[in-house]
Amino acid sequence: MHDDYTGKDNLYLRQDNPNKRYNDETHRKQAQPDHIVPLKQIHDKFKSNYALDDSDIKRIANIEDNFAVTSAEINQVKKEMSNKEYIRWMEEHGQQLDAQTRKNMLELQKSAEKAVDSKANETVAKNLMGRGEVNNETMKAAIERFKQENGGEAPTKEQRQEIEEQLRKEKTGQIRGTAAKNAASQAKDYAVGNLILFIVKPIYYEIGDIFKNGLQEGVGAGSGMEALKIRFGRVKHHVLTHAKGFLGDNIWEFVKGFVSSLIEGIVSLFVGVFKQILKVIKEGIKIFVQSAKVLFGEDSKEMTPAQKGDAIIKIIGGSVLAISGVAVESLLNKIGIGEPWSVVLATMISGIASALFMYVLDKADIFSAKAENRRDRIIEIFDERIKDINEAAETCNIVAIETFKKQREQFEEINEEIEEALKTKDAAAINEGLYRMADFMNVDLPYSNTDEFCDYMDSDDAISL
Repeated sequence: MHDDYTGKDNLYLRQDNPNKRYNDETHRKQAQPDHIVPLKQIHDKFKSNYALDDSDIKRIANIEDNFAVTSAEINQVKKEMSNKEYIRWMEEHGQQLDAQTRKNMLELQKSAEKAVDSKANETVAKNLMGRGEVNNETMKAAIERFKQENGGEAPTKEQRQEIEEQLRKEKTGQIRGTAAKNAASQAKDYAVGNLILFIVKPIYYEIGDIFKNGLQEGVGAGSGMEALKIRFGRVKHHVLTHAKGFLGDNIWEFVKGFVSSLIEGIVSLFVGVFKQILKVIKEGIKIFVQSAKVLFGEDSKEMTPAQKGDAIIKIIGGSVLAISGVAVESLLNKIGIGEPWSVVLATMISGIASALFMYVLDKADIFSAKAENRRDRIIEIFDERIKDINEAAETCNIVAIETFKKQREQFEEINEEIEEALKTKDAAAINEGLYRMADFMNVDLPYSNTDEFCDYMDSDDAISL
């Protein structure tokens, strides 16, 4: 028989018919089937996948593409090792495999892993769509229940099909229910985290203010208890004042988090290249939705073209880096770092890269959005200043009008006194009125009565007025 690993035709099928050319008393050259991807590795990989039950994993492990015929000599040493691990183990123990065997084993492992992932994805998809296969043990138990309920009578072919269809629906329902439950749990945890932050922020502010300005001095309290009462009252007031807006936002965030977690959870049920493709598609949809929001959303009218361009570039750049995180995860898996560490490391690397990218993009200011923002801020400052000047001018106008009105009334009063004195030819009253008018007009006369006037007139030979 042909050895799929060594490529040689040197195996025999039965112990009672060994190859006579070999002294093989321990039957090292007897043909044996080998799981190319070991059963334990397949089980460890899929045991936490709630879309697959034990019978699904068994069918995945036993696909034809995962079997190779080889010698007992190789199979009994290889056991739970992958082909790559077996090659490394042999080298570590001083047994170098020939180049052809190494090549065959590595190529078979690669094709088998691809076939196993493909079968797993196919099984997951069928289970999600209600077209999966029913566990044999579950089917047997259902038939037994049918017999007990029907006086020991076995179900007909049609009844068996109905039972199987019902079990298939129940299986799909359980998978979908688990996905929804996990998504709701993640969204709930996120919402609880937001709630904690919402309450902690004002408390953190009060603690900072205590260290900065003092417990009592910061609020002008007479005692520590009074200060604590004031501070906790401010925290309570802040929370209650902003609670309505926070709850509205948090409910929407919960919905978005639930949908995102649900999609992410379903994507995580798949494996291999197909899983990476789904992640890329998910990120692509995310880019489209966020970009559409920037271009056509409620706030888009208030954004300039430069601001829109800057926002879209950041969205695309961040998503591309997130997609590159998918590639990093795949690379980590290839070098032997499996989940969940590959996911954690890929997330950390892509997160750091995203932060650096956003920093560089912000500094580069490709669309001059920062300059535009600075210009807008300057315009806002000038607008506010102009507004203040206009308000001041308006106030000034009001005051000036009131002042002019009072001055007019005062002028009319003095003028009437002078007119009246002229009619009565009262020189003293005329002089008094003229003195008042001069004072009203801010004319600086060097005299204020008749005697001072005469002295002034006699003070110089010539007087200039």
